[in-house]
Amino acid sequence: VTQGTDNNWYDHADWADAQITCGTATNSPPTPTITSPTAGTTYKVGDTIQLSGTATDPEDGIIPATGLAWQVVTHHCTGSVCHEHPLISFSGPTASFSAPDHDDGSYVEVILKATDSAGLYTSSSRNLNPQTIPLTLGSFPGGLQVLYGGSVLTTPAQVNAIVGGVRTIEAPSPQGSSVWQSWSDGGARQHAITIPTSATTITASFAAGSSATTYLSDLTPSATPANGW
Repeated sequence: VTQGTDNNWYDHADWADAQITCGTATNSPPTPTITSPTAGTTYKVGDTIQLSGTATDPEDGIIPATGLAWQVVTHHCTGSVCHEHPLISFSGPTASFSAPDHDDGSYVEVILKATDSAGLYTSSSRNLNPQTIPLTLGSFPGGLQVLYGGSVLTTPAQVNAIVGGVRTIEAPSPQGSSVWQSWSDGGARQHAITIPTSATTITASFAAGSSATTYLSDLTPSATPANGW
């Protein structure tokens, strides 16, 4: 057998009958498609998110369930700086998960990975944004400080809060001659709130006082002093 000038191989015994054409085998990656959740889907904390998807491959046809896998990732952004928190993963064409309660400024990404019989894979992803409301934290008198989720804010302050999320608000006291008296929602000086579905304002009221107690926490003391006070 010899190689001809056309780069094909020929048998000396019969040049016409023994032609072999050599080429390079190719394999194309599969194409995954996310069918649920649909584009534009938003969520509240605790919502059940249904996942479903399919994939096709030029060589294999429909990718079986064993070739499909999901990953759910929470992205948290502070200003222009973002980082990721892997949330949960699944195998197969369908799954579901509960929308997480993460800090404001976060969103969820769902990723569908399809792998063909040769081990070649491709991923498709979809971002899900949370439903948010403007939450205003005020004080009377104005211009005092409050804490929201551990961050110090000067009133009046507005945040885009994720609906259904649980956040802690606190009124540091005293502030100068101003002593905390109450929150407009009736909560303790430091308490948790659940973010509602519509715009809300919560106000901390202060009063002037010559003798002020410094609040270190709202926790009950772990022991009673010997004098009973």
